[in-house]
Amino acid sequence: MTSPVLTVSAETPTQKAARLMRDHRIKQLPVVDPTSGKITGTRHQVDLLKVFSR
Repeated sequence: MTSPVLTVSAETPTQKAARLMRDHRIKQLPVVDPTSGKITGTRHQVDLLKVFSR
């Protein structure tokens, strides 16, 4: 786990999330609701790669 924890919001563009994963050598990012601060899901590297392979 990275410290501090890297997160994205649901509105974070796919390209930015993929770049964060590449730059920090991580395979998933928590998706956090910006209003409540609660985790609403995760973005996985494999899911993002599917978008770029289309």
